[in-house]
Amino acid sequence: MTMNPWKYTENCINEIVRQLLELAPDISRIAPCTKAVTIPLQVYRKGFSFEPLGEASCKPCYVNKILILNSEAHQKFADTVPSDSLVDALALFGLHEASHVYQGFKEYADVGRMKVITGSELMGQYDLTSDFLAAHTLSLLYTLQKEGVYNEEAYIGNFYKLWCEMGKNLQNIFPAGNKPAKQQRVFGSLLMANLTEVAYLRGHPLAFNSALWPKWSDSLDQLMIFGKNNNIWLLPTSVDPLLMKQILSAISTGNHSDALFLIREVLRCLPKI
Repeated sequence: MTMNPWKYTENCINEIVRQLLELAPDISRIAPCTKAVTIPLQVYRKGFSFEPLGEASCKPCYVNKILILNSEAHQKFADTVPSDSLVDALALFGLHEASHVYQGFKEYADVGRMKVITGSELMGQYDLTSDFLAAHTLSLLYTLQKEGVYNEEAYIGNFYKLWCEMGKNLQNIFPAGNKPAKQQRVFGSLLMANLTEVAYLRGHPLAFNSALWPKWSDSLDQLMIFGKNNNIWLLPTSVDPLLMKQILSAISTGNHSDALFLIREVLRCLPKI
């Protein structure tokens, strides 16, 4: 009998799922949007397992009440993320995929069918939203477990660790290359990382409560940002096109630390949000 090499990780992640389901009512009272994660987990209440799935990231198994995650992704995470962060990283991956079920995706083929109609940008928005929902939900879980009640400072500390400290490793697992929608996703993620760092280091409130999706003009001299429910978070604003070009170049080559710094420079020039 061949031993499942991912069994220990599975058990750890599924313990997180159990804890999330236990505290789901409290978490959803604080942040109703987390139901996008916890409701699918009630369907897949036995948690996650890892199996080879080819190109698909996940596959639902309603009979066994589990969400099967791609074992290739597990290996990529294990090769990239420090071992003491692997369980959290894979938990984020699982919660991200669970939220896609809530968004309406039932099978991997649904993504391709949607892109035929909408192009790739809408999927990029869904992905960044799922990134946020996963980190937001897990941060709230850890906050309630440690504090007993919601504490904003503790929450921001947990979100900072997941989004900023771990995020810099996760960016390397799914490189954007020259694909515009993936570049937007990375830009949005790094923008949120900058804002999270400000909140964490300066004791400020977090400046967003959803994923932030950026759009820019073809000439790179105008930037706007969409927030919760696709509402405008930043109206079209003039930006330095050379700086924007440098950011997109850094993102396309996977130089995320440079892109993070350059986005910080863009933020300094924006009107106060």
